[in-house]
Amino acid sequence: SGLVVNEVVKSSPAEKAGVQAGDILLQLGGHPLPNAETLAGLIQNGPGKSFKIVLLRGGQPRTLAVTPEPRPKEIQASGEAVHGVNLLSR
Repeated sequence: SGLVVNEVVKSSPAEKAGVQAGDILLQLGGHPLPNAETLAGLIQNGPGKSFKIVLLRGGQPRTLAVTPEPRPKEIQASGEAVHGVNLLSR
């Protein structure tokens, strides 16, 4: 299981960490990621805090460090992704 990255938002924390489209996100900060709500909840509680993210890329596990940033108010109001990725349902 995991979350498939469909698109990475330019200049987002995810892009800065090296997350790429097609990656499958497995864990964030040691927590499994069964759905997008779990990912969003973990990130909302940690702006400015670095997390290890475990993902699969080309079938190979990788670990990256990502540091969520506080969202600008205009993005908060629009409901855009808090993590800098758009996800596909699996």
